[in-house]
Amino acid sequence: VHRPGGLIADPSLAMGVVWAYRGLALWTEMCRRCAVPSSWPQGPPASNLLKNSFDHAYDVAVKPYHGVIMQSGVAVGTNFLPQWEDISHKFAPTATAVEDDVGKWVVVMDALLPRVESLINEFDLNDPRKTF
Repeated sequence: VHRPGGLIADPSLAMGVVWAYRGLALWTEMCRRCAVPSSWPQGPPASNLLKNSFDHAYDVAVKPYHGVIMQSGVAVGTNFLPQWEDISHKFAPTATAVEDDVGKWVVVMDALLPRVESLINEFDLNDPRKTF
């Protein structure tokens, strides 16, 4: 299925697990930044909260595994993200409820993701190759 150094056969179930982990890490960090204002070291940005949250999450969770073409596509695509204020009500009816609900989900993911990362590292599955 894979060679030493995390080089995984693609497509494979192992590669699916690795990308599922990376995707959940991206969602967790993006949701943390959108719904939990205290997660911003200098306070949340004055505008484009969703875009700034996604950009940060992408930088830490997925960008290291994307090549120039994918990075360019993501950079263009994020310019079309809606305003957080326009969609946050889809998570919960009030800002307080969003912060509470998403905050609880982030706590669970913060407990789960390190365990998954530990297994990925234990079984040498952290494929370092970049996509296009």
